[in-house]
Amino acid sequence: MSLGQKPNELWCTDYKGEFLLGNKKYCYPLTVTDHPSRYLLLCEGLPELDYPFHDKTVHVTNCGRICLHRKKINLSTVFAGQAVGIKEVEEGIWLVSFMNYDVGYVDLEEKTLQPLENPFGPKVLPM
Repeated sequence: MSLGQKPNELWCTDYKGEFLLGNKKYCYPLTVTDHPSRYLLLCEGLPELDYPFHDKTVHVTNCGRICLHRKKINLSTVFAGQAVGIKEVEEGIWLVSFMNYDVGYVDLEEKTLQPLENPFGPKVLPM
């Protein structure tokens, strides 16, 4: 990795999480800064997450859980405070998605997330 000693050698991105604005709407800021100068290059407000093709949108608790059919299901504290989409794909089996990525499956009996193989990795399409 570059040490980024000169301007424009290394940029840093940071997703700041959610902030409640004065109008009672949430803002999800993403910033891009130049590493050595700390100059702010970009600050974009990301839209609120929406999952129109899922059965439900649920928010992950601060301890990394979702509640589904009166059961507490452990996901990860990485998703704390975020909205995830869930869709029942079989009886008692739910697909969990974050943004445009399918993260894994939840079996209501086991109450834990069975992750897919690196959903954030590069996608290779079959030829």
